[in-house]
Amino acid sequence: MTVAVSDHFADNGFSAVVDPLQHPCAQYFNGRTYISYQGPLEDAYVCAYDHRSGSWEGPVLAGVSLMGKPGSDQKKVDNHGRPALLVDDEGYVHLAFGGHGGHDGLGGNPFGVTRGRGEQTHVITDRPEDISSWSVLENVSKRGTYSQFVKMDNGEIFLFYRHGGHKSDWVIQRSTDNGRTFTAARPYLKHNLRSDMEGVRDSWYMWFTRQRDGIVGCMYVYHLCSDTDHQPTRYNVYYMTWDTVLDSWTNAAGDTLPIPLSRSEADQLTRVVDSQGNRCNHCVCKIDDDGNPLVLFRYGQPARIRFTRWRNGSWTEPVEITDTVVRQDGDMVVEDSGVIRVIMHGNHEGSGGEVAWWRSEDGGESWEKEQTVAESDQIRYHVSALVNDAHPDGQIVFYEIDPHSDEENRQLYLWGDSGLVQRVG
Repeated sequence: MTVAVSDHFADNGFSAVVDPLQHPCAQYFNGRTYISYQGPLEDAYVCAYDHRSGSWEGPVLAGVSLMGKPGSDQKKVDNHGRPALLVDDEGYVHLAFGGHGGHDGLGGNPFGVTRGRGEQTHVITDRPEDISSWSVLENVSKRGTYSQFVKMDNGEIFLFYRHGGHKSDWVIQRSTDNGRTFTAARPYLKHNLRSDMEGVRDSWYMWFTRQRDGIVGCMYVYHLCSDTDHQPTRYNVYYMTWDTVLDSWTNAAGDTLPIPLSRSEADQLTRVVDSQGNRCNHCVCKIDDDGNPLVLFRYGQPARIRFTRWRNGSWTEPVEITDTVVRQDGDMVVEDSGVIRVIMHGNHEGSGGEVAWWRSEDGGESWEKEQTVAESDQIRYHVSALVNDAHPDGQIVFYEIDPHSDEENRQLYLWGDSGLVQRVG
């Protein structure tokens, strides 16, 4: 009898399956890595890998999205409702997924002006560390877009998201009881109608992460958002932190920020890079051993990742990590030794792509390729944010894309220090 062995752990990923923005998509907890992703009909699926037995469970349908269903007026795959995953301190697995601003039937939006589609949905496993059955908890806003979970060392859970379509505030909901209840949505970054441009509003794309001592860090970019013609006009790079204990926001210099923040205040107090009208896009932020922030962002039409850090009271000149691939995205690890490592996907010019680790031993001033995870002259790849609290043998999730095919189904992979985590049987 032949037992099938595959490098991929699932083959029912659909369209843009995972992304660094909706994160984390995976978490290690008590011997198992739990992974969420967008599957058929844009629904949320989960797999689990047991590092002790080397066995996989799933895929399991964890939650149903209103988007992506036959017979709807949706013209194309939405891809904004990809799931974010979190395991609480009791071992229950949570997902937030399915929203792109909320459909018209939800009524008014107190934090935005633009209608959207779908409903942000919060589901939780019926039993701890068991992905076989799930229930919906009606305790988060249905108007969420770009759901992001952050769990602090004390077990507090924060859900960050944009409260509506493009022209909407970013908000927080907070839970102190393992996600059973959340506070009402509270805004911290404003959308506003611009007085100097007709029919244009401020909008934002943000990425959040737990730092230390009750601090959450975030980097973000500005979106010049037209009321009539949606374009990817994204500029500048920003950074700030939230002290969840004191409930205060500060910039890299430690100055207290007025919340909710407006565009003019963000420009004055939190701007990292003035892109001078050149396109920038979100990536990630981390801190070094001294608590100083390090920021990755994507720059220009080739969308190549650049690195900057706060040093001696100012942001360093951004450094491009590599020009060997385009349309890059990824995540960053700052090691205790001061070594900085970036995992990124990127496309080769013409066809194909790669997933690779890049390494800097001089504080980010120069970079060298450390290790190639996957590479092809035909297939392209897309990575998630790093697995939260990762096991060494399960650090990053990525999927394949065949640019020569209209097929939307994708194979997913889990990679760690021992290579790709295979699935047997």
